[in-house]
Amino acid sequence: SIHNKIYGEVIVNYMTANMNRLQRERGADFGSGYVNPNKSLNMELVLLKFQNFMHDQYSKHDRDFLERHGRLVYLAFMKPILNGHGYDFKEVQISEERRLDVTITFYQHKYVAELKIWRGQIAHEKGLLQLSDYLDRLKLTQGYLIIFDHKEIKTWDSGWIEYKDKKIFIVWV
Repeated sequence: SIHNKIYGEVIVNYMTANMNRLQRERGADFGSGYVNPNKSLNMELVLLKFQNFMHDQYSKHDRDFLERHGRLVYLAFMKPILNGHGYDFKEVQISEERRLDVTITFYQHKYVAELKIWRGQIAHEKGLLQLSDYLDRLKLTQGYLIIFDHKEIKTWDSGWIEYKDKKIFIVWV
């Protein structure tokens, strides 16, 4: 038992600092498992983990939420992964007053994710066209589409598709 509160505080701070230093030295950074050797993000793995997180937390009571709520959950999921090495931007304005849903920069890499609520195949095609157009404007060849599917029976699908000379990774949550 430490009788002097100041010494107690100093000891706790010292031990906490040592523990944090050891974790950094051992690579216990939460986001490090998502980083490729060239310091790019493994966005496929990130989105699959996000899908898994949503699957684990899903309740039928959550079906009626807006697209912006999905973006909020996605951005909160991304924060510890970016952890000072990258930034997320929502509703980024590009040319002709168009807005991207989410842009992520990580070191020198840029990623564009479009978030949509499933409203049928026609709306899905429009979303793919929109994402492809954004990628063209930013001179990117890969993009990411997160679809919030509120059907009674969810598929939880994921996969890469080719769309207008772009590679797009899609996850349904």
